[in-house]
Amino acid sequence: MSNPRQTNVRQPRRSPDRSAGFSLIELLVAVMLAIFLLGGLFAIIQSNKRAFTSQTTLSQQQDNERFAMTIVSEVLQSAGYFPDPTAQTSNALFTVLAPYTSAGQVVAGTSGGATGDTITVRYYGSPTTTVINCDGSQANVAQIYTNQFSVNTAGQLVCVMNGGLPLPLVDGVSRLDVLYGVTTQPNSTTTSIDTYFTAANMAAANWPNVVSVKFTITFNNATFPPDPIPGVGKAGFYRPSVTSSPSGPAGIAASGGGANAVAGWACGLCAAVISARTSVR
Repeated sequence: MSNPRQTNVRQPRRSPDRSAGFSLIELLVAVMLAIFLLGGLFAIIQSNKRAFTSQTTLSQQQDNERFAMTIVSEVLQSAGYFPDPTAQTSNALFTVLAPYTSAGQVVAGTSGGATGDTITVRYYGSPTTTVINCDGSQANVAQIYTNQFSVNTAGQLVCVMNGGLPLPLVDGVSRLDVLYGVTTQPNSTTTSIDTYFTAANMAAANWPNVVSVKFTITFNNATFPPDPIPGVGKAGFYRPSVTSSPSGPAGIAASGGGANAVAGWACGLCAAVISARTSVR
C-alpha cells in the first residue's frame, strides 16, 4: 500500500553526449587561424632574412669601399718619394720614360675611357722605407716603383705594378674618375692648388706641377640587380649617391658630403660614389 505522502522524485535530465568531437565548421575555423598565424610567422622570418642578407651585403661593400680608398690614397701619397734628398734629386731619379714626358714627373694618367680614367704614379724604394705598393708589398728595394690604377670591363678596380699583370683589388666598380690639382704658377711663393684638370686637359708643362689628386670611384649597389638594358637605368632606383672625403698628407678626413669616408645609402640607390682628395707631393 502506497504512502500518500510519498512524492515522485524527478530524475535529473542527462546532458547530451559531448564525446562526438568538433564540428566541421569548428575545424575549418581552427585551420584558418593556424594558417593565418603561420603565414604571419613565415613573413616575419623572411623579412628578417632579407634584412640580414642586405645588411651583410652592404657591410661587405662598405669594406670594399674603405679598402679601395685606403690603398689608392696610400699609393698616391707616395708619388715622388725618394729616401735621400741630400744625395738624390727628383729630376735625376725620375727621368723621361713613357708615360712620363718630363724629368721629375711622378704622376701620369689618361681619361675618357669606357670605365673612366687611369692614373700612374712612381716613387723610389729603400730597404728602410715603409712605403707600400698597390699589391700590399713594401717598396724595400732601391729602385723605381710604378703603380697604375684603373677599372677593367669586369667591374674590378685593378692595379698594375712595374708593368706586371693586372691585380684585382675590389669588385663591383663601374668607373674611376681622376682630377689633377695643379699649381699653374710654380715659381711663386705658394704651392696652393689653383686649378683641377682632367688628364685630357693637362698641358705637358703642368704634369710636373701636380700637387694633389682627386679621385672618384663609382660602385654598383650589390643589393640591386644590374641594369636590364646597359646604360638605361630603372626609374626611381638608378641614381648615384655622393659622399666626398677630402684628405691631405695626414690621411683621409671626413668632411663635405658626409660624416664618413665611405658612401652612404639613401632612397634605395643602386650606385655609390666615393670621392677623396689626396696630396701627392
